[in-house]
Amino acid sequence: MKRAISLPRMLLASILLATATDLAAMPADSTYQLSALGVRGDTVSLTSPTRGGKTAVIFYNSYSCKDCFGELLDALKRRRGSDSIVRYVVLIRAENNVLARRQQITAVRAILPGVEEFYFDRKEGGDDDPWPPVGIEDGLFGYFNVSVTPALLLIDSEKGSGFSFAPFERLFETRAKGRAAR
Repeated sequence: MKRAISLPRMLLASILLATATDLAAMPADSTYQLSALGVRGDTVSLTSPTRGGKTAVIFYNSYSCKDCFGELLDALKRRRGSDSIVRYVVLIRAENNVLARRQQITAVRAILPGVEEFYFDRKEGGDDDPWPPVGIEDGLFGYFNVSVTPALLLIDSEKGSGFSFAPFERLFETRAKGRAAR
């Protein structure tokens, strides 16, 4: 039987209450704005207004801790009040074609049942990322230097353009240390 390791409550609380960073500090280049692509390549804003709460953007690529996704989602869903999450989105790093994107959505649905918004990171140039995906330079994965997933981006629509970000290494510190030792 697998023993679940819970996200430390204080860590999640500190991420949810983090001082928001202003999106104006992000480069003006549209690649780094908080937008993504739909299955067919249409641009979608991740900062679209929500019903008075936060949007959780969960980063996914194939270099990930599969058990950690459900753990993260459960911890986020337990938040109440001003820290409540009202919109859950998965940002997937995949090849630039519809078939690969649909296959990735199927894989993510298996580990994150109940999440229905799936978008794709912007990729410049070729379809292949390095393996392991370290040093990606484009899209939000590149901007936030995401390698191992899940990673979490919280967007607070009530604060206008506020957001906070936590990489896998911060969310799952003990697992990240074990991964680095391999």
